[in-house]
Amino acid sequence: MEKEIRINVVAPVECTDEQFQEWCEYCLGYRGGISVDNPLHEYDLEATYVDI
Repeated sequence: MEKEIRINVVAPVECTDEQFQEWCEYCLGYRGGISVDNPLHEYDLEATYVDI
């Protein structure tokens, strides 16, 4: 059974859309690594809103 979850996330620092996507995918376990050039690489993902 497939379920949908929507979350709102705010980047803790300035970044590009590509960097934000890479970071989200990494934090959610979809991607095995993240570039150290990504300004978000030292931050954990924190949701501001969750809808299940």
